[in-house]
Amino acid sequence: MMQNLFLLIHDSLLSRKRTSLPYHNVRVDRSRGCHSATFHVRLFLVLLLLLPATIAHAGNRKPVHFDVAESGTKFSFDEAPIIEDGPTAGFPAYGNAFITQGYIYPYATLLNGNGVNPDGSPEFPELVIGEWTCRGYFIGDGANTATGPWVITTQLYDFYTEPGYEANKQSGAVNLVSEGYERADVGVLDKRSITGGTGPFKRARGEVNQALLGFNASGGVNLRFVVKTR
Repeated sequence: MMQNLFLLIHDSLLSRKRTSLPYHNVRVDRSRGCHSATFHVRLFLVLLLLLPATIAHAGNRKPVHFDVAESGTKFSFDEAPIIEDGPTAGFPAYGNAFITQGYIYPYATLLNGNGVNPDGSPEFPELVIGEWTCRGYFIGDGANTATGPWVITTQLYDFYTEPGYEANKQSGAVNLVSEGYERADVGVLDKRSITGGTGPFKRARGEVNQALLGFNASGGVNLRFVVKTR
């Protein structure tokens, strides 16, 4: 049911003019094989985990960038309230609660709807650097929202110390938490508040910029993030 929900609004969202995102041409080079890609991912994780400590006395910290591919099979919403009629009948209405999860990838890994296989597994398991968990409520016009905020959410970004989904999927080292609105518009930045974290992020304050890239093969959303701490 969840996949059908996203597919119903998929065409209308992607048909809109897409806003250029920062660093949209940066990507992990997988053409040289898994070894090269994994090396660059390990380097990213080292910088991610050390960054808050090494620049603690700086006025403005360097932003952290990453992508998220939601696993459509993990999206679960409440039995009520739901939309009563029309093509989205049975899907979440205003006030419906939900939870979902996905995979964190290095920044700009996601291109053209990739990142998750149709069965919900990661398309690039060797590049996964963490797990994303999102819970919240539908607002606006629920699943029928065409533009503007459609959910308000709390997001947990759980980062590994080493890349690779199978070896690390239950051993996140540090996490960061943000809260805010999420828009139905592709390519439009949302600003979310950083509300907490662990390890090097335990005193983090600042904002998270989020943009919807589109949808992947599992029916889940693909997202791009820039974390700006102070």
